[in-house]
Amino acid sequence: MRLIVAIIPFGPFAANVSTSAIVPSGLNPGATEIRRTLQEDNAEAIVLGCAGMADLTAELRSEFGVPVIDGVAAAVKQAESLVSMGLSTAKRGAYATPLAKPYRGLLEAFGPDRLAGVSVDG
Repeated sequence: MRLIVAIIPFGPFAANVSTSAIVPSGLNPGATEIRRTLQEDNAEAIVLGCAGMADLTAELRSEFGVPVIDGVAAAVKQAESLVSMGLSTAKRGAYATPLAKPYRGLLEAFGPDRLAGVSVDG
């Protein structure tokens, strides 16, 4: 089985026009790009590259007969699954707690040594 996934960015067009105005496939540049990708690249799935087109996912899936994936929804589901498995980022390397730095200038009054014992509840 060969799987080619095309990421279809809808670009600035989607930000300037309501989605209801571009739903017809003849007017939808995304539909044109999907059609081209399915024909020329033999793609078997489409990942939408614009969150503004998420409401068209089901319609595009029905029109083209291939999985059309909303990238934002997929990312949220991935984050949910990582949380449900009890996973988080590493606590070393790039994700290690940063070294303490002195507070100077305007922010000196907010340094941890100055705020020790100050209640945040008021």
